[in-house]
Amino acid sequence: VRGTWDLDRELVVRGRSNRGAPGVNVVTPVLIAPDRAVLVLRGWLPAADGVSADVAGARPDVSADPAHYVDLDGVALPGERALSIPPRTRSIGGLDRLVLGTLVIEQASESLPYELLPFYVLAADRGSEAGAPVPVPLPEPSDGPHLFYAIQWFSFATIALVGAAVYYWTRRRTVQQARSAS
Repeated sequence: VRGTWDLDRELVVRGRSNRGAPGVNVVTPVLIAPDRAVLVLRGWLPAADGVSADVAGARPDVSADPAHYVDLDGVALPGERALSIPPRTRSIGGLDRLVLGTLVIEQASESLPYELLPFYVLAADRGSEAGAPVPVPLPEPSDGPHLFYAIQWFSFATIALVGAAVYYWTRRRTVQQARSAS
C-alpha cells in the first residue's frame, strides 16, 4: 500500500485479545487517492475494558514526513461479517473514534468522507517501534476441510451401494424361498 496515513480518522475494533489479555485492533485508513482509501489493520493494543486503548500513543512516527506518507506491505483480506452490535463513536485518547465490533468495511465507510476499497490490509510486522501495536499474526493458509468432506461423501456412497446390494440380495432370496415353498 502506498499513500498517506489519515491518523485523525483511526478506528478501533473492540473486544480483541492477545494471549488472553483484552484489547483492541487499531485500524488506520491510508489515502491512496484524494477520494479513495484502504483500511490498514496495524495491530493490537491492550485495553483493560476491551475498548479504551492508548491509540494516540501508538501512532506511527511521521515526524520525518509531515505528509504522513507510507509504503507498507501486508495481506489483503475481505471484511468481516457484521455482528448485531452496532458501531459507536467513543472518545478515546481525547479524539472521537469509531468503535466497531468486527471489521466491517461498509460500517467503517459510513463515517469516512471518502470511498473505501472492499478489503482491508493486514500490515506485515513493521518492527518494534516504541508503543507500536502488537502485530496481528497472518492467517495460516490451509486447504480447508476438503479431505474430510471427500471421505464423508465417499463413505455415504459406499453405504448406499452396499445397502442397495444387501437389500437386492435379501429381496431376491425372499422371492426365491417363496417360489420354492409354493
